[in-house]
Amino acid sequence: MEGKSLYNIGKLCGDCNRLCSKNMNRVLEKISLLDNKKSVQLLSDFAKLSIVMEYLCSYVSNLCCNEENLSKFIISELKNKCKKMIDLQKKIKTSLKNEKNSTQLIKYIRCNEIMSICSKIHSKCT
Repeated sequence: MEGKSLYNIGKLCGDCNRLCSKNMNRVLEKISLLDNKKSVQLLSDFAKLSIVMEYLCSYVSNLCCNEENLSKFIISELKNKCKKMIDLQKKIKTSLKNEKNSTQLIKYIRCNEIMSICSKIHSKCT
């Protein structure tokens, strides 16, 4: 991938990088408050994947600015991780429905925002 399509990917990855970075403490804070072991495991997986996404998106946004192209391998990895994040967010939202204040919790850990940005990145990686 090269040319003008890199600008969109670079910006989206920059946004995703910042979102994952800022969201980490929110997720870790809420893990300790949950009773459901499945929800705890899903949020733990979310924290781990957020770290991966943060650094992957940082790398991709830097490539977009400095190299002006992305290899098919990087695009594939980005698409794969975005799909994994989208699927994980859906599972988290389903699992958290059983927790008290689930709507506020889902909003607090920014499930919808992360799903939205990962969906946009995923759709651009074709």
